[in-house]
Amino acid sequence: MRSRTLVLLNHPDSSEHYPLATLSNLRRALAGIGDRMQRDEDLLLLFATTHGAEDHWLYVDFEPLPLDQIDPESLRDALDGAAIDWRVLVLSACYSGGFIDALRSPQTLVITSARADRSSFGCGSQAELTYFGRAFLVDALNRTQSLTRAFELARRRVARMEKAEDFDASDPQMVIGSSFRAHLARWESTLTPAPKVTFEPPSVSAPGCGQRDCGIPPAASPVRGCRDSRPTQAPTLTATGVRARRCAIASGARGATQPVVARCRC
Repeated sequence: MRSRTLVLLNHPDSSEHYPLATLSNLRRALAGIGDRMQRDEDLLLLFATTHGAEDHWLYVDFEPLPLDQIDPESLRDALDGAAIDWRVLVLSACYSGGFIDALRSPQTLVITSARADRSSFGCGSQAELTYFGRAFLVDALNRTQSLTRAFELARRRVARMEKAEDFDASDPQMVIGSSFRAHLARWESTLTPAPKVTFEPPSVSAPGCGQRDCGIPPAASPVRGCRDSRPTQAPTLTATGVRARRCAIASGARGATQPVVARCRC
C-alpha cells in the first residue's frame, strides 16, 4: 500500500508528521488516491474515527483554526468529486448511522459504529481504542478477510461489551449496495492469508473524556446528547486505494489516533 494510503490526523503532537483531517484535505486526498486507482476494479477504503453529533456531522477541530465540520452531504460530494466507483466507507462515531442515506449507492459498502440515534462507546481516557474500533479492526479483521463477516463479528462483540456495562446498544449498521456484493466477493476471492497484525498502542494520545465516544466539549460546540466534558478521540481519516488481485488483508490498528485498515502486498 505504499503511495496508496494517506492518514489525516488532528493532534498537536502529530501536526508536523500528518496532514490535518479537514474537509478540504479530505477532498484533496480522495482526488489523489482516485488518480492512482484502477477505477473499474480497485476499492477505496475510507476509515473515519472522531466524535459525532446528534444532528449528524463528524467533529473536526484543531484550535485555533476555524474548521468546517463534515456532514453527510459534504462527505458524499467529496467522494463523488474524486470519481471513485467502488467504495468501502467505515465511520466510527456517535450517531454515524445518520450518514448512511447520503452515502449509500449500488457500488458502496457503508459501515457505521452506531445507528442514527445512538451513541457509541469506549473512548475513555485510559482506552486505546473505542469498542467498535477494537472489535472491527483488531479482533474481527485478524480473524477473517471478509469485510462483511468482520462486521458481523464486530457487531456481536460490541453488543456483549455494551451489555456487560449496561449501556444502551449502539447497534452498528452495515448497508451494501446492489452491485457491490458481487464485486466484493470477486475481490476477496483473490486474497491470500496474511499474518495477524499485533495491536500497538498509539504513540500520540489525547486527553481523556470519560467512557463515551461522544466527547465534544459542550462549551465549545452545540452538540446535543454529549455526556462528557473533554474529547479524547483525535479526528482521523484514513483513505486507502486497495489494488485488486494482488493484495492480502492483514488488518489491525495502532490506536484510535492512527488506524491501519489494510496492508497491500503490491
